[in-house]
Amino acid sequence: MNYRFNNAEKGVMYEIMLPKKIQYQNFLFSSLVNGFRTFTFSGYFKENEESVNQLFENYSDVLHMKWNNLELFDTNYKPIFQGYSMYEVDGVFRHENSTAFDEELTQIIRVYFIPDYNGIDNIFPLYSHLEILKFADIFFSLSTNMYRRMQPSFGIDEDFMNLSFSHQTKHKELFDYFNNWVDAVTLFVFGYIIHEVCSHLCIYYEEKELKELEKEIWVTSQWGLLINRTKLKV
Repeated sequence: MNYRFNNAEKGVMYEIMLPKKIQYQNFLFSSLVNGFRTFTFSGYFKENEESVNQLFENYSDVLHMKWNNLELFDTNYKPIFQGYSMYEVDGVFRHENSTAFDEELTQIIRVYFIPDYNGIDNIFPLYSHLEILKFADIFFSLSTNMYRRMQPSFGIDEDFMNLSFSHQTKHKELFDYFNNWVDAVTLFVFGYIIHEVCSHLCIYYEEKELKELEKEIWVTSQWGLLINRTKLKV
């Protein structure tokens, strides 16, 4: 047997929903492939700083925190993007504050992100591989962007999170590592993929290749997704 089953790893999956249109396929493919091949946080966001800031106009405080970590993201979380898949479903969507709806063939792009657990082993040699996987299980169960949104409103103290992980101060390093990884993934999905989609839609509309712009673009996410990889033994 040339393959080996590997322990389950926690990751994140996003689903991006767009109408299935032939005009969209070229820039979708290019954006996803460039996410594998050429994307860097510092390069892309410095080149597109103005338009990304416009996209995140209502969330500039969150973006500002991520903006200061671009070089860190390139150093510690490259490559950030592990893969994607596409499928099609029939969709019916009602627009906000409207009784109108669209009935259309919907293209769903699934993008996957898995922390580099082998790389984490090298960064934190005091931890066993299994110990890091167990920490990730707890982290993804408790720490998501939803937690951060609740924090200022409900007064949830970060000590609550640290208490859930361990009283030992050494776990703070792992907590910070995964926390920054979450920021890097979020910035990649919305600051890069969604930014690319929106930019190309605007260009196509200005060049009259589209009759009208999409009113909404939906993105869903599943945190703490379990991924088992069966790998070819090298």
